[in-house]
Amino acid sequence: MEKDKNKNCSVLVPAGYYFLGDPSLFIRDEKIWDEILKQTKNFMDTPVYQSERGIVVAFNTSDGIGDYKDNYDVDYRVESGLIGLVSFRFKIEEDKFDLLDKLKGKGRAWEFDKSFFAKRREDMLVFGNVIIDTGVQYDEDVHEDLAPLEVFRS
Repeated sequence: MEKDKNKNCSVLVPAGYYFLGDPSLFIRDEKIWDEILKQTKNFMDTPVYQSERGIVVAFNTSDGIGDYKDNYDVDYRVESGLIGLVSFRFKIEEDKFDLLDKLKGKGRAWEFDKSFFAKRREDMLVFGNVIIDTGVQYDEDVHEDLAPLEVFRS
């Protein structure tokens, strides 16, 4: 089993518009996703993937697959064991806004107007002002009735 080198680390992330959630739900092309996992060693070696396609910053959750909430009471469905940011500049085949609508209840679109830190401190993931405790999961099945994704500004 690989050792997660990112349990206590910080990454300075440039300002921009990002999807925050399980990056595998946003990057649905298996070939691209497999290449990202290979280059980052499943985000255990480095929390950053950067290429001409765009930027992904992701951390492993403490409890793996499940449902999590942030400090704004936003829901995150995790299917890959990762929570992170995918730059909206990331090149994917699908229309990004249609995809966001499909992902309601599984993540959020956030706009950060200045550079910010993405951090992992043991169970806590911090993305600017957004804090997600990945040591705590919730069981509510609320994913079907959530409103379309909104943009939150930090």
